[in-house]
This record gives sequence, structure tokens and C-alpha cells, in this order.
Amino acid sequence: MLGSILVRPEVLDHVATVIDACDFYQETYGRIFQTMVDLSGRGDPVDLVTVSSYLADHGQLESVGGPGFLAGLSEQVGFATNADYYARIVADKADLRKKRELALKIIKACDSSNNGLDGLISQISAPRRGPASFNPITAKELGNKEFSPRRWVVPDLITEGLILIAGRPKIGKGWLAMDIAVAVATGGLALGKIQVERGEALYLALEDSQRRVQERLRKIIPCGNLPEALHIETIGSFPRLNQGGLAILGAWLKKYPRVKLVILDTLARVKPARGRNEDPYQHDTAVIGELQKLCFDHQIALILIHHTNKRQTEDIVEEVSGTYGLTGAADAVAVLSRKARGQMDGSLKLTGRDQEDQDLALKFDPDRGVWNLLGETQKVNRSQERKDILLLVKEHGPMSAKQIAEHLKKNLNSVYVMLSRMKDAGEVKSEGGEYTVTNL
Repeated sequence: MLGSILVRPEVLDHVATVIDACDFYQETYGRIFQTMVDLSGRGDPVDLVTVSSYLADHGQLESVGGPGFLAGLSEQVGFATNADYYARIVADKADLRKKRELALKIIKACDSSNNGLDGLISQISAPRRGPASFNPITAKELGNKEFSPRRWVVPDLITEGLILIAGRPKIGKGWLAMDIAVAVATGGLALGKIQVERGEALYLALEDSQRRVQERLRKIIPCGNLPEALHIETIGSFPRLNQGGLAILGAWLKKYPRVKLVILDTLARVKPARGRNEDPYQHDTAVIGELQKLCFDHQIALILIHHTNKRQTEDIVEEVSGTYGLTGAADAVAVLSRKARGQMDGSLKLTGRDQEDQDLALKFDPDRGVWNLLGETQKVNRSQERKDILLLVKEHGPMSAKQIAEHLKKNLNSVYVMLSRMKDAGEVKSEGGEYTVTNL
């Protein structure tokens, strides 16, 4: 595990919250680990050269095995993405040793006297770290507290927090994500209509090669310079969250504090594997909870790209693949869909804690690789229905509501409602039960 930290120093801060130097069984490893923590605390780089120099300056290099021993640790590149996992093993083993030592003390205490026995027993069951402080706020205090305005990354659509965007494979989720990322990085228009305030963005395109991402960027921005404010990581180079991914992401966000948006495409590429006896709901909740904390700590919007299942229901939450642990813990859930594969018309349905439910009509532009917002689905459909009725009546002359419904294959009651609205708007008039187009 020490070798992994030397190779990937960015995970050191996270590992240091899990273990201390004294947790290592061999004092040598503990000394090396403490050296790396000290170097990091001073703001120095943590690598083979700096660790060797530090130990040499303090007369400890030979006692830990010399330069050759450190070089052997630094070559363990294969363990780089597992630092978090191994750190927890070290912590667990250290806890077991401490409990074994306490158990021996208890045995001695029982042999001699019970004085102090209760205190020793309490140490065995004590948590590794000190208990978190518990200090609830009163309703009055909360009411008087002032918060900064909610920061919208995409106004009325994406705010700070974790949003899960799901859809069927190859439906256009990647194009949607890239369009939003480009809009943030350039201060341009998201979905062809929504003005976005400029900021930095990170897009983890973990199912795409650099070539594919480049092609998409050049399609979305055909005649302009690609933005430096958009950072991109591609397939094969980012570990799962429990294997250092979460720590790496947190360290990177500290380095780039102006980042407003992070896109993880897809969740499946970074989601930790579930243990054999682990509850699926609890597992999903824990995964989302860690990412959600990252959002709050850094005040960012984090978009998770995910897949839907084969069910299509009125409730979009039920369409998202996985347990309710994913959708229940997320701050917002959105589902991108098309009526048929290859069709350019689509919809984005969204529900969240901090915004009203939305059902938006979109249209995909294959020439530019972007989804364009048409408006609220209900209003867009209503507008199209009006166009269909006006065109039909113009071509056929006066028609009854029943005839219109039969020609358009629409529900008669819905046609009556639409004709009534069109009549109030002065678009049609009726005589003897038949409708004609008004010459406006």
C-alpha cells in the first residue's frame, strides 16, 4: 500500500484520514508513511526522491532499508488504485491488535483485581475515531439563519447537488452531457436555449476514447476554439470510487476550486462492486451518499449518467435501473427518452427536491450533435395538434369534431377540448356542428 501512495500521492490526504503511522505492524512502514504525511503537510511533492531525501536528512534512510527498499515500494504501480482498500485493511488489522492487547490486560485484571476492568472493556467496544459531535439546531435558530442563494449551473434545470440522468443505451445521453459541459465551460447556451454562466467543468467520459470525445467536441463546436475550462478524462484511466477514485476526485476538486460541474459517464464504470451479503439498497445509498457529500463539500453539480430498465411507467423514478437507494438519495432524477430509436424527437423528464417537476420536449440535431429545447412537452404537443387540425380543415373544408378525430386518430374528447381552445383563440369557427378555419 505504501507503494501505491508513492505512485498516486493525490490519495494520501484521504488515506491519512483512515490510518495513522502507528497502525502499521512494522515500524519501518509507519516511519515511511509518516514521512509522506509530513511532506504533504509542508506542501512538498511526495515521491521517491523527496521521501528518500527527507529520511536521509533525518538520519533514517538506512534504518528503513535504504534507497533500494524505497525503490521497490515505488515500483508497485499495480496497487495505485487500491490504496483506499489496503488502508482499510491496515486499519482493521491495527484494531484487532489493539483489542487483543486489551483482552490480555483484562485477563490480567481478572486474575488480580476487578479495579479498572470496566474501563478496559469499554475500550474494546470504543469506535476507532472519536464520536462525531451531536448538536442539533433549534427551529428558531434555523429560521434566522441566512443562506447564500442557490447556485444554478443550468438555470431552472441543474443546481448544486447530485443529479442522476438515465436513459436507454445509445439514446443520446452522452451528447446531452457533452452539450451541458461545453455550455458551462464556454458560458454559452445549454440545449440551444438556456444561457449558462461560465465556469470550469470536468467530464469523465469513461466509456469513450479520446478520439471519440474529440470528434464530438468538434461537432458541437465546429468553428471555434475548444475551451480550456473543460477538463476531460477518458476510458481506462480512472479507478472505481472505493479503489481511490473518490479520493482522487476530491483532491482534484481542491486543486480546481472554480469547477462548477462534474459529469460521471457512466455510474457503472466507477460504482464499487456489491459484497456477496451486502444489501443492494444500502449499497446504492452508500454510493450516492459519498458522491453527494462531495457535491456539498465543493458546491458543485455532479451529473451521473446511468441506464434505465426495460419498464416504462408514469413514474420516471421506477424506470431507473437499480434500487431506490440510487434514486431516493439523489437530489434530482431525470430520464431522457425517444419514442423510437432513430427518431429525432425526445423528452427529458425531471423530478427533484429543490425544483418543480418538468417534462421537456427536445429535438436532436444530428448535424451538430446537440439536443435543442422546444419547450414544455404538453405545450409543444398542443401546438402540434393545433397545426394538424388547421391543416386538415384547410384541405378538407368544414368538418365535424368526430370527423377530425377519426382523420387524426385522436381521442374525440381531447379534440373537442382542443377545438374549444382554438375557437376561443379565434383560430376556428363553428356553424351547424362543423368547423372551419378563420381567416386571421
